[in-house]
Amino acid sequence: MQPLQQFTQDLDDASSLGDPMARIVVLSTSDAGGEPHARVVVLRRLGERFGFLCNASSSKVREFANAGTAAALVYLPSLGIQYRAACECEQIPPSIVHAQWLQRGELSKRLDVLYETRPQGSGVESLDWIRAQLLRISTPERAPATSVGFYLEPIGIDRLSLADDGVHDRRLFRWSDGAWSESVLMP
Repeated sequence: MQPLQQFTQDLDDASSLGDPMARIVVLSTSDAGGEPHARVVVLRRLGERFGFLCNASSSKVREFANAGTAAALVYLPSLGIQYRAACECEQIPPSIVHAQWLQRGELSKRLDVLYETRPQGSGVESLDWIRAQLLRISTPERAPATSVGFYLEPIGIDRLSLADDGVHDRRLFRWSDGAWSESVLMP
């Protein structure tokens, strides 16, 4: 089975078991100075591809523009499976971002509006200030122009399946010349 098909199957299996991590990816990037940064984002299925939404004010957008790549980690505790992937980042077309954005909760939509005047990660007075601002914002009908998204295009996937006997199945998949190659690795 191809690694992306296996990944999709593992996500489906974990979801059916109620695994809350089946929708989460830890995304790691580095800034212009080489400083590493990791954060949790919601992993979205976009047809046959995977990606995530964010706000253009987020530092990760600048980091993608700087490096063009990210490391992604998905751990599915219900299955004992970990995926680590080196990914190229490709911007999702605005029409798809908007369609996905419409599925977000009201609070997330209002936060996107607030980000237009207070960029993500900027200092604020308090959590109470944020709550008060969000109460003043009506839920928009359309995604703000600052709503963006990125496809995660894996070029290398390391899949680790934990085994009860301690001999874990670890495989490395590399994308080259339009095909995946596979190697078995020491766990």
